This record gives sequence, structure tokens and C-alpha cells, in this order.
Amino acid sequence: MKGATTTIDSGEDDEGVNGEENRGAVAAAPPSEAMAVPLLDKKIVKKRVKKFKRHQSDRWVSVKTNWRRPKGIDSPVRRKFKGCTLMSNIGYGTKRHIYCAEIAHNISTKKRKDIVERATQLDIVVTNKLARLRSQEDE
Repeated sequence: MKGATTTIDSGEDDEGVNGEENRGAVAAAPPSEAMAVPLLDKKIVKKRVKKFKRHQSDRWVSVKTNWRRPKGIDSPVRRKFKGCTLMSNIGYGTKRHIYCAEIAHNISTKKRKDIVERATQLDIVVTNKLARLRSQEDE
């Protein structure tokens, strides 16, 4: 038969404490052996993808496209006239939260290995994860 499912009954009662049913329940792990949950990576939404061009860089070869803030008293870009080149400002920034860790200098090699291993489980970047490991391998 197409789409049919069968269930097998083991014959055992699924009763827990005080006669409560205990179907589908999973025993909780002790806190020391809890599963490592990686940090969620949020996608960075860019407010502007195009680069900001320098005013009048399209008119002269000597004026490069690298952004420079216009400082002239009559500059339409500085005065933000409609239809002119957009100026760069802090409002175009993105919220970047980079999670990283650094192991202190006085932590032993044995504990460093444990910390680095746990950090990889939690998907956390450790900036100095090879610090003592390199010196121990060289000897």
C-alpha cells in the first residue's frame, strides 16, 4: 500500500512516575555533558552595496574615484541637493557583531586545548588558539 505506516508495540507500558505516560520523552543530560549549541550567524544586510565615488571624478582623470568629502562652500554634493552624488555618512553602516575569544597568557597548555576544543564546538573564533601549542610541538 502506498503511504501506509505501521507501528510496532513492544508490549511494555510507557508509564512513568505516578502512572504518568512517558511517550517520546528523552532523558536530559547532566549539565556538564550538555550539547554544545553553536552561535547563530545572522546575515549582514547591507544598506548600500555600491561604492561612494568622489564628486566630479568622472570629469577629470586627475581626480580619482576614491571618496573625499567635498568641502567647498557652494558644493551641491555637500549641500545634499536632489540628484547629486550621495555623500557617505554613518547611517550607511551595518551592525557587525563578531564573536571571538582570547585565551589569557597564564592559562596552561592542557586547559588551552580544552578551551580551544570547546570553542570549536560552540563555533567561537579563538584569536590565539595556537599560542602554546606551537611552542610545545617545537621542543
